[in-house]
Amino acid sequence: MPNLNFFAPFLEEKKATPKHSKILIVLVVVFLATGSYLGFQVRTNFLEKDLAAKVEQLDKVSDAELAQAKEVNDLIVEHENYERMAARLQEDVERNDFVKLKLMEKILENVPQNLFFQDLSLSRTEWSLMGFADSRPSIARFEYNLKNSGLVDDIAIENIGISKIENQGDVFIFSMKGTFYQGVAVHEN
Repeated sequence: MPNLNFFAPFLEEKKATPKHSKILIVLVVVFLATGSYLGFQVRTNFLEKDLAAKVEQLDKVSDAELAQAKEVNDLIVEHENYERMAARLQEDVERNDFVKLKLMEKILENVPQNLFFQDLSLSRTEWSLMGFADSRPSIARFEYNLKNSGLVDDIAIENIGISKIENQGDVFIFSMKGTFYQGVAVHEN
C-alpha cells in the first residue's frame, strides 16, 4: 500500500497569483479614493452650511448698524488720540509749571480790598503785574504788604495813571515789577 501523506498539501506553499494581487491593489485604491471623496464631500457640506449661517447673520446686520459701529470705532480712536495729547500736555505743564498754587495764594493774601489785577506774569525769579485800584493809598498798601510778606526782594512801581470809567469815577492804573527772594524761587522748584 502506498504511503499516504495527509500533510502534503500543507507542506507545499501556495503562491499568490498575480491575478489575486492586482485585485487586492485595485480594491485598496478604490477604497482610498472613495473614502477621500466622501471625506471631501462631508467637509464641503460642513463649510457650505457654515458659510450660509454667516451670510444669514451678516444679512441681519443692517447698513445703519454697520455705520453706527464704524462711527463708534472712529470716536474711540479719536478719544484715544485726545487722551494721548492730554497726557503729553500734562507732562509739558508739569515740566514748565514752576509757580505753585501756594505762591499765588500768598501773593493774593496781600492784595487790598479795592485793588484788581489785569495782568500778572511770574517767572522763577521775577514778577510783574498791571492792575487798577480805586486810590493811590490802595496801591501803596499793596506795595507795603508785599515787602512785609517775605516773598519779594525788590519792588518797583513803574507808573501810575488815572483813567475815568463810567459810573466808577477815577481809577488808578498802575504797573509794578520786582524779584522774588532766592529762597522763595528755590522752594517753588
